[in-house]
Amino acid sequence: MTPGPELDALIAVEVMGWSVDKHGTVWRDEQHKYPDRLPYFQWSPSTDISAAWEVVDVILGKGFSVFVSALHSGNLQGCLIEGACAKPMKPEDNVLNIYRNMIVAKTQTETVPHAICLAALKAVGYSE
Repeated sequence: MTPGPELDALIAVEVMGWSVDKHGTVWRDEQHKYPDRLPYFQWSPSTDISAAWEVVDVILGKGFSVFVSALHSGNLQGCLIEGACAKPMKPEDNVLNIYRNMIVAKTQTETVPHAICLAALKAVGYSE
């Protein structure tokens, strides 16, 4: 999914838990209070890094760990989201296998905000 209004709306609903007001102009939170400065078409976490960090804050609040990095393969940026290891440790498990079981979402895109958004959707269980 490319950065833009469609992805931003998915993030608002699926990750942030917001809905749009009856006029379709402002995002509302779960308590139906109007979040600060969030007119519908002006909040763009898929292209704006400050809005993407708001998404990271929500993901952290859901108990995940978030790692964002510039990868060493070309221009790609990455986002890795981890959750608690769901499998019990066994003597034959090595640290690398346990670590792989913890990865919830991993993305690589050309920009950090886009990578964060795609990983956040995967982390909350959204699939196209």
